[in-house]
Amino acid sequence: LFATACISVASKFEEAKEYCPPVRDLLVLTKLSHAGYTPLSFQDYEIEVLQCLEWKIRAIPPIRVVGYFLSRGVIFETDTWKGRTLLKTIPDYIKKYAEFFC
Repeated sequence: LFATACISVASKFEEAKEYCPPVRDLLVLTKLSHAGYTPLSFQDYEIEVLQCLEWKIRAIPPIRVVGYFLSRGVIFETDTWKGRTLLKTIPDYIKKYAEFFC
């Protein structure tokens, strides 16, 4: 129940409203509705999650940090590797690997 509430809070924070599953659907999908939970009772658990986080939900995921530095240029024209200039595709590779590992 608590994990589902965490997912719900995260999706409401990160996603556009039309992409967030309605609480009623989420309860059916996780079979919590069979255990007697209603959207109203589930809301109490979402509030508990927020209280555990002290309402500080402005966490920045690593991929956003990587995106920021890639947009600022982490590879410079003067960078070299083993005495050679870098290929033009290196920034694309860095972005690809960063997205994969983040």
